[in-house]
Amino acid sequence: MGYPVIKVERSADGTSAAVSQERFLLVKDDNADDMHDYKWWVPLTYTGQDRPDFSQTQAKVWMKDSEAQVTVTSLPSKDHWVIFNLQQTGYYRVNYDDHNWNLLIQQLLADHRAIATVNRAQIIDDAMNLAKAGQMTYGTALGVYNYLGAETEFVPWAAAIDNLAYLKEMFARTGGKDFLSCNHDLPSSILLQNYLLDILVPLYDSVGFQDRDNDPLLDQYKRQKALSWACQLEHPDCLQNAAASYATWMADPSNNRCVTPDVRKKW
Repeated sequence: MGYPVIKVERSADGTSAAVSQERFLLVKDDNADDMHDYKWWVPLTYTGQDRPDFSQTQAKVWMKDSEAQVTVTSLPSKDHWVIFNLQQTGYYRVNYDDHNWNLLIQQLLADHRAIATVNRAQIIDDAMNLAKAGQMTYGTALGVYNYLGAETEFVPWAAAIDNLAYLKEMFARTGGKDFLSCNHDLPSSILLQNYLLDILVPLYDSVGFQDRDNDPLLDQYKRQKALSWACQLEHPDCLQNAAASYATWMADPSNNRCVTPDVRKKW
């Protein structure tokens, strides 16, 4: 049966929005026998840039399964963003009009902490999955990623990195034609590698290659993800440390401390 994607189309002045829903599918099969028009009861929670409050997770509006569209009012003006599905408490994705997506991208770049941590992860994951489904451009989806050099929390990073494998695979299949908006002299694989390294190196530098005593658990998780991708992308420091750790272990296989368990299980 699946779950819905909520589409938020704001009015010209921004103070209201037409909210509709449809079944979310990564791949639509035009030959499918299932012609049912799936609809759900959807608890709509939202906040705006003028008075952001991510703690109010009780539904402000219930969208009924019999309603094709509802109108939400009392939103901020058009130059202020809105975010739906606070703390991702509802089981649905959210797509916005282009203007609101751009406002969210600008906010993430200016001060990502103005948006709650879980909702930053939601924005990343929704954007990439909507792009996979052909419901938004990869230019917009990757624009969401541009702030990640300043991100320090695990949950947004987990959402971002978990989507990189698909991006890398699609780049290899298409040569980047669905992702690049202009001509470049460099091969598409190098462009992707450079782009991903620009995103990942700040995370790699912040957590380091080696475990540290009393590292918080979430820092250990961040290190696992950062090291796995940094070495895949041939980051010199990651490769050098990995080779040195392996050589140390080969010289004394009984020395289990030279390659920590958290790192070993990622290779």
